Amino acid sequence: MTRPSRSLADRSAEYIRKHRLTGRGDHVLAAVSGGPDSIALADILTRLQDQLELRPITIAHFDHRLRGSESDADREFVEEFARSRGLPFTCGTADVRSFGQERGMSMEMAARECRHSFLKDAARKSGANRIALGHNLDDRAEEVLMRLLRGSGPAGLTGMLPAGGEGIIRPLLFASRAEIAEYLAERGLAYRVDSSNLEPVCQRNALRLRVFPILEEVFHPEVSRTIARYAELAADEEDWWDDQVRAALDRCLRAAESGAALDLAGLRELHPALVRRVLRRVVEKVRGGAGGIHLVHIEPLFAMALRDMPGKRVHLPGEIEALQRGAPDPRRALMDADKVRWPLCVRFWKPGDRFRPLGMRGSKKLQDFFTDSGVPREQRGKIPILCDRDKICWVAGLRLDDRVKTGPRTLRVVSVRLSEEK
Repeated sequence: MTRPSRSLADRSAEYIRKHRLTGRGDHVLAAVSGGPDSIALADILTRLQDQLELRPITIAHFDHRLRGSESDADREFVEEFARSRGLPFTCGTADVRSFGQERGMSMEMAARECRHSFLKDAARKSGANRIALGHNLDDRAEEVLMRLLRGSGPAGLTGMLPAGGEGIIRPLLFASRAEIAEYLAERGLAYRVDSSNLEPVCQRNALRLRVFPILEEVFHPEVSRTIARYAELAADEEDWWDDQVRAALDRCLRAAESGAALDLAGLRELHPALVRRVLRRVVEKVRGGAGGIHLVHIEPLFAMALRDMPGKRVHLPGEIEALQRGAPDPRRALMDADKVRWPLCVRFWKPGDRFRPLGMRGSKKLQDFFTDSGVPREQRGKIPILCDRDKICWVAGLRLDDRVKTGPRTLRVVSVRLSEEK
């Protein structure tokens, strides 16, 4: 391979700064399995400690109890590595096999769950505010292909990110396995080899050992870097999409006694691509995460959202159910009590009245709204208008003002209803 003009440690420092993975005084917990990636990660972090103004690095090792004496040797190797560097060391273990069987998980997913639970707990106990993982560029490419084949939507094709939730960072995500191997050879660093990674015993191993060699042969040797570069572009686009989704949720998400409620009229004004992302975000909000949610789950929701299907139900992983209720009662309105400029009053239409119909970006003359809504001239002066101290809140029976709509941050709701005169 072509040797980079700068060392891997220098490039890692640049990557860390570019993505703001650490800050002055951060305490980093480095997850070290003993394999080549994690040993390179720990070595680079300790070399960069002064340059990045980090507190002492804590080495964390998790024993999955899956490989008998090999696992014991891994733990001893990592502990000796930490001791030789004068670094704090912490170790955890769990019966991953039993954990997965009890929950119906694959071994790979069970191992990940147990490992991440240990790392979060170890970070809390040690006072670390960053958890460094040794994922590399090839890992990211494999993750992108895995998600694509499992039916992930566009948002999932970013693969692993440089920084994740709960303080997780990946300082080597830019580097290939070959570059990491070269760094270890140059530094004379020993590492452990996990024999289970040498057999196609799971989907990820099959991709690594069988699929990617074919892709490299048929296309080019840098196919992993090409896929990872696509993931970078996808991540940039996701930043933009995130702003669009938040704005759309602010318009369409309503207060609900439990779960979440969406205004279908407002949702149907959005581009279909945005509707799918809004639906996914709502599901994530209700479930507390996106794990196990794929495009195959979002599409039935999408179909239900765009058509009138009162009573239709869609079942989602995690015992979540989506229900389309019947048409909303036009004689009732819900308002965010903290957006209302009290007191309220009721009056009738006056020339020059304007308001911002729910779901619209700008204001509109009430006279034009009546015309567009097909309200006969002789009826316009008889429609009650609910106002607060500033503006119109509700054109009774027709449309709420967007200013006082409920949303995800609504704490108090005021309910008003138009009653028949007796």
